[in-house]
Amino acid sequence: MIMQSAAISQDSAIRSGDPVSRGPYSRSIQELIQMRNRIRADRLHTPEIVADALKANAREPILCVSTIVRAAIRGLGKAVSKVEIARLVKAAVEARPDAVLEIVRLAVEETRPQLHSDILAAAVGAVPDPYIRVSMLHVREQSCFDSASAEGLRVDGKNVVSDGKAFGEGKQPLEEVLGYEPSNSPDSTTLAEAIVSSAIGAGSTAGVDALYSSINSVLTGPWLFPDTDRIPLPTPTPLPTPSPVSP
Repeated sequence: MIMQSAAISQDSAIRSGDPVSRGPYSRSIQELIQMRNRIRADRLHTPEIVADALKANAREPILCVSTIVRAAIRGLGKAVSKVEIARLVKAAVEARPDAVLEIVRLAVEETRPQLHSDILAAAVGAVPDPYIRVSMLHVREQSCFDSASAEGLRVDGKNVVSDGKAFGEGKQPLEEVLGYEPSNSPDSTTLAEAIVSSAIGAGSTAGVDALYSSINSVLTGPWLFPDTDRIPLPTPTPLPTPSPVSP
């Protein structure tokens, strides 16, 4: 089945969910720091590192998945390659297919337009059924991480815990994430189309035709990742050397 590019309404098949109260925080900021350092030291195994982090608690809210994937992308840095982002997204979606729309949204926001087609192809190739009909949901969730204690955890000047979409003051904020549910309503779409819509909603400037072409390359035939053992990847970013402790 070939997906045709078409004008996509941002209000089509999207519903707002009730806020979900989460707490206390189930994740330590130190886990993100350790994951980021592992990725910087061994970026070739980023997919396995991220998959392990996500599988540690498969029932965590989508916002926690978003935070982990965002930290991984920022750990790879601005020089992240097409192969690296595709492998990372594929691993994340395979671990948490229910979070695919949010994973795509944040990956698009965090990367340059030249990578967006690869992000979508990886996401569509990783979900169990890209043709299932769904309705997109906007849901507010509370972070698994304490943003206040994460001010020191920054990559390229960005806090890896929060993307700035905070709701309320004086408490752990609620943030809005994208989800979906199976639906046969008249305005439902296929999951593959919802994935494209999430990329466009995130501000992708890669072009609708290019985005649909990327997912069609997956839907119409086998789509294989290049052999990363034979592709030179960027040199790992050296970890900072701790300052000596004065006696």
